[in-house]
Amino acid sequence: IFQSTVYAQSVKRIELPLLNNNSAYQALPLGEKGVLLISKPDKGTFNVQKFDTNLERVWSIDGPVEDNLDYIASSYDGQSVFLLFSKYRSSLYQIVKVNIGPGFVETFMINTLDRFEITNFETLGYSTFMAGMVRNEPVLIYTSLNTSQTRVLPSAIKGSNAIQTVEIDTLNRLVNVCFAVKKGKQTRLIARSYTETGELYTQVAVDPEDDFSLLSGRLQVLNDSVRLVIGTYGYRNMQSSTT
Repeated sequence: IFQSTVYAQSVKRIELPLLNNNSAYQALPLGEKGVLLISKPDKGTFNVQKFDTNLERVWSIDGPVEDNLDYIASSYDGQSVFLLFSKYRSSLYQIVKVNIGPGFVETFMINTLDRFEITNFETLGYSTFMAGMVRNEPVLIYTSLNTSQTRVLPSAIKGSNAIQTVEIDTLNRLVNVCFAVKKGKQTRLIARSYTETGELYTQVAVDPEDDFSLLSGRLQVLNDSVRLVIGTYGYRNMQSSTT
């Protein structure tokens, strides 16, 4: 005769009343540091709440948003959380740096490019990297929040290209950007690493073998002499010639 005991798994949850029907919440996990809950109670303010791993609220911060900007994206570099606010195709961006320890914020206003359509937002220290499109051309924008200086990083590569991924390497303090460069039905990958100051650190070009075409990839810098590119590939004659 076997006797077994079944234990019910307890699930901790919190329920928050919505202030109005238009309230939208974004949850940003912080690993062992808990989770952030981001919302815009009205057009002119934002709210950030931090909860620990037991879902107990640690602090709550309210702050102003300029010109009724919308919440676009967030980035977490392991130390601070950055919130991005803007309007569609607007060159004006508000960036809020949230210190997830004691809970205080710093606000920055930056200008980018007209008709810039952002697709990626990553941060490293007081540097931001935004990828997107301007008139159907891929653009990579670097901004130093300390100096408010913004510049477009060189992204022109011979052939039709697109920015696939923008990822942060917090160990090596690098930003890894992967470009897909297409010529006819053949695609090659060019992966570039940029330093925290927006300088090109290294570049890796991966060309497919005959009859194959690369589809996607990402770069990981293991050390000063080893770079690892991981991705997928397929048969070239089965790929579309469009971008």
